[in-house]
Amino acid sequence: MDSAENKWTDKIREKLNKEKIKLWLPPYTTKDSTFGNYPEGLVNNLSQECGIPPELVSSVLERLRSHALDKLAARNKFQQTGLATLRVKVIGENDQMGASKEHQSPCTTVEIGLCEKGQSLKDKIGQSLQVSSSCLKLITSGHVIQDDQNLQHQGIKHSDLVMALVLSVTQKEVMEKEDQELKLQRTREDAEFLSSLDIDDQASNQYLQVADQNGKVLQLPQQERKALSLAMTLHEKGRAAMKRKNYGEALVFFLEADTEFRKCTSQLLQSVDNYALLCLDITWCYLNLESIAHLPDAENRLKTSEECFRQSYGSNLERVKALKGSSGNESSLFTRLHLLQGIVAYYQNRKEEAKFLLKRVSCELSSLKVDDNKISEVTALGFSRAEARLGLRCCHGNMERTVQHIITKREEREQIRKREDEERKRKKKQKTLGKTLSGDWVSIDFCNTLVSMGFSSVAAKASLQQSNNNLSKAIEILQESDLLQCDDPDEKVAQVLSLGYEENEARKALKKHHGNLQNAIEDLINSSGKVEMADSEEMAKEEEHSPRTSGLGHELHRQAANRLADDIPEFEEDYLDLSLEEEAEFLKKYITLLEIDV
Repeated sequence: MDSAENKWTDKIREKLNKEKIKLWLPPYTTKDSTFGNYPEGLVNNLSQECGIPPELVSSVLERLRSHALDKLAARNKFQQTGLATLRVKVIGENDQMGASKEHQSPCTTVEIGLCEKGQSLKDKIGQSLQVSSSCLKLITSGHVIQDDQNLQHQGIKHSDLVMALVLSVTQKEVMEKEDQELKLQRTREDAEFLSSLDIDDQASNQYLQVADQNGKVLQLPQQERKALSLAMTLHEKGRAAMKRKNYGEALVFFLEADTEFRKCTSQLLQSVDNYALLCLDITWCYLNLESIAHLPDAENRLKTSEECFRQSYGSNLERVKALKGSSGNESSLFTRLHLLQGIVAYYQNRKEEAKFLLKRVSCELSSLKVDDNKISEVTALGFSRAEARLGLRCCHGNMERTVQHIITKREEREQIRKREDEERKRKKKQKTLGKTLSGDWVSIDFCNTLVSMGFSSVAAKASLQQSNNNLSKAIEILQESDLLQCDDPDEKVAQVLSLGYEENEARKALKKHHGNLQNAIEDLINSSGKVEMADSEEMAKEEEHSPRTSGLGHELHRQAANRLADDIPEFEEDYLDLSLEEEAEFLKKYITLLEIDV
């Protein structure tokens, strides 16, 4: 049905509900009649009230009656046999699936026992659509249906609607679909690998860091940090797909991200806006995929977004204004939020609420509109289009203030990067220095002092470890033993003995670390003077697979980071760069449906 037919159907359904007319009961439905019986008075009244021809009223009534009878028959069958009827909305179909999209029914149905697994449902839908089940991704109630899990355990009920994303049909598309599956799996593996590293190793990957509204990086437990890192990465991958208008692929990434976000505490999710943005993006995909059946999930997600935005930004964006001096760009998120809320209200027959929200969106779009000519002028000065749009929106179109604003923001970002780089270097050095016998970190300042006095960094580190950061005692150790300044094997043993360790343990430590005096002493310190000797094969295997010490580990780290970085925007406010052109198109459509005068 086109939008006009939808509009008439909604009006007639609303009238029938108001009058409590049940088309599946007599006199409208009888056992002896194939078609419904519609009194002339009812048809004429609906024709006048809705402003449509009587013959069209009869056609809509028959369609509504047939739909109601089908639902009743399916419910009775489910009660008697346990076979649930699921409605299936197909997204991504093409000419190779039979009829063209314009002539296909918007929904099909399948019958299946809810004790069966997701793969069985895939197979049935694949047979119905004449496509391979491997080309399908099924979504319902805001989550991806898992192949290996029972349908009932996944919350699927009789008469639920399932969105079937047809990801590929031709051989070329099959390969592309396999690439997509591999991409999703690779993304998960890369993000999990990087998030499992020590926090200092993660610091080199800025997109794995989460900050609150004041820009302060949150210190999280390992498990939550891992889940959040994975969720944010999947979210960014989905946003990249959404920019390409590939809403099906984007939705899959978003729902995977949602699963990871839900592993975090509610308090954490309220302190940052990441989850609110994800909920907004999922609902935006529903709209673009015309998935009206996901209205309940969409409504809940929009409520979550609104609550989290107000928690993060303030009820009137006062926190954003205090931090940034302007709230124009965050206001664009609220514009999309209000638009989606208005559309959801429209389909839930809350027409007055929908009109109010869409009128509000119309005003918001007018205030946030940016002159394309001014954007071109700003980009001509060497700034990006995103910087230009965000700057002009923030400065209300003032060119001079916009340029100064962009320059200031760049300088602020550079200062932040320098501070973070210095902090990373300090943490990295602290980590290489290790801990003293008492368990405290070796003092970086004391180490620098000893190096400035002419001692090697290795010797300075070892003496501070042994002396528990007592600078005077560390100097005595260095002067008495000339620590770590020799290459002779016997002298190395002597140097270790001078630190108070037993000869047998000293030799074991040096052998274990292939004569590396620094590593041998560190091992003795960490093991309280008792060295654990590993089997030679185990040692070789450990060195081969250790991501910290091997070149392979560093290469894996680099490759994982590079793959993830492909779709990670360098511009941290990229998520605010909404042109609002699509919002304007949707607004125009629903203003027409609601007959709003704006």
